Amino acid sequence: MKIFCVTTDKNSYRDITENCIRSIKKRGYEVEKYFSVPIGSLEEVAKNNNTFLKYTANKGNVKTDFEKRTCPDTRISNGLTHYLIYKWAYENNTSVCILEADATLIGKLPDPIDDGIIQISSHKRNQFTVKSLYTSGRAKKMEQWAPKEYAVWSKQFDWDCLKKEGIIKHPCTGTIGTSGYIVGPAAAKRLLDYFTSDGIGFADRVREDHIGKGNLYLQVPQSVVVRRHGQYPT
Repeated sequence: MKIFCVTTDKNSYRDITENCIRSIKKRGYEVEKYFSVPIGSLEEVAKNNNTFLKYTANKGNVKTDFEKRTCPDTRISNGLTHYLIYKWAYENNTSVCILEADATLIGKLPDPIDDGIIQISSHKRNQFTVKSLYTSGRAKKMEQWAPKEYAVWSKQFDWDCLKKEGIIKHPCTGTIGTSGYIVGPAAAKRLLDYFTSDGIGFADRVREDHIGKGNLYLQVPQSVVVRRHGQYPT
C-alpha cells in the first residue's frame, strides 16, 4: 500500500504537513508528499486526465452553491488531486492511503480492501460518537437533498455500530471528510469511472453509490485524527 500526504507548497501548510509526515514515520510507515493541482491549471489537468470540472471555480473562502454549481477553487483542486491519486492506484494496481496535510496518524493502519474504501479518520481531534455520525454533515446533506433516502437510512441506523472494533460497514452513506481513507485498486477504478462521467467537484463526495453498496467501511477506533478541527460533543 502506498501512503500519500496531500499538501500544497504554501508556507502556511509547511508545519502541519511536517507534523503529518512525522506522525506517519513514527509508526514505521513510508510516506510520499503529493502536491495539490495548482488553481490555475484545473481545467487543463482535468482535460488531460479524461474528466471535466462539474462546478465553476470561485476564488476565496466561499460556500459551495449546489444549485448554481459553484464551488471554492481550493475544494475543486482538492477533488481533482484525489482523482489523480485514484488514477495512480488503478494504473499501478496498488492500494492507496490518502492523508491530508492536517491529519495525524495515531494508530495502526488497517489492511486495504481491493474493492472497498475504508474511512480511517474521525475528521476531528476525538473519535466518532454514534451521535456525531447520525447528525453529521453527510446526514444533513442527505436529509436536505434526498429526503426519501434519508428517511430510510435514519430508520435503519445502527445505534450499536461503534460497539464493535476493527473494520465495520460504514454507518453513513458516504465518508465524513476525506482527511484519511484507504482505497483499493478495484474501488479506485469505480471512482475513476464515476468522476470521469460525472465530473470533478470536491474530494469529500466519496459516497457508497460511487463504488457499490456494501463497499464503504469505517475503522473503529479511527487511526487518524485532525486536531485543528475541534472535537465532537461527548
